[in-house]
Order: sequence, then C-alpha cells, then structure tokens
Amino acid sequence: MPTDYHLEANDFCQKMAYEGEQFDLILWDPPYNLSQLKRNYDGIGKKLELWQTLNPFGKAKDAIATCLRPGGSIISLGFGSRGFGEIRGLSKVAVYNFEPAGTEYRYNLQCVVERKLQHKLMDIQPKDTGNSDEQPLQRLHHSLDFNQSLF
Repeated sequence: MPTDYHLEANDFCQKMAYEGEQFDLILWDPPYNLSQLKRNYDGIGKKLELWQTLNPFGKAKDAIATCLRPGGSIISLGFGSRGFGEIRGLSKVAVYNFEPAGTEYRYNLQCVVERKLQHKLMDIQPKDTGNSDEQPLQRLHHSLDFNQSLF
C-alpha cells in the first residue's frame, strides 16, 4: 500500500498539528543517530541541514505531542530512554531494553512507553488578579482557577 505522505518528519508532524489531528497512539521510530539519519537522507537525495544535526527531532516531537489525546500513549524506539518527557505533558509508563540478535557490536534498542495524563501546566493561563504588588509566583498561585480541569 503506498503512503499518503512523503515529508520530512518535522514537516509531517507540524502538518498533523496544524490540521488538528488527534491520535490515541503514536509510534515514534526515527533514525537513531546522525550516521543513520545521513544515510537515510542520502538515500532519498536530500541534504542533511545543520539544525537537524543539533536537535534532529525536537520540533517534530513538540508538534506531534500536541496531537496525542489525553490518556493516549506514545511508544518511542531508539538508543536512549529519554522519550518525549514531562515538558510535553507525558509520563513514563515503562522502559524496555531489547538486545539485538546476531552480533555483540550492535546497540541495544530502547522502547519507551509514555502516556499523556494532562495538558502541560504552561497551557493553563493565569488570570490577572489586578494586584501588581504580589511576587510573580504568588500572582500565579492566586490567579489559577483550581477548578479548571487539567484532564
């Protein structure tokens, strides 16, 4: 079956976020390192840009995480166990380590399962209390509507 999209990961993830797509499950399986990323890009005739080597999937992760419904899960595959992280509103459920078969010189594969429990705290906007004498944290505490649903 042919694919519907032929886009760089960042472009695809931003497209999904822009279109308001919502998913219950996201499988995240990018190239695991720069040499693999370069090999994949060379294979399709695309140039690897400098920004892609510094934080190759940070923007893509930011965008696609907004497409995950609360209660939904992201399964990330790679060489590390960092996953998407709490800053994107996710909490780790499990981390699995898979040893490759066939050779001892290959890296272990990490599988991180995370669940979106709530929106990021920064998505909750403080209300203006009108008291400019309060310190910023006091102002934030007094202005939050704690009856506002986080889930």
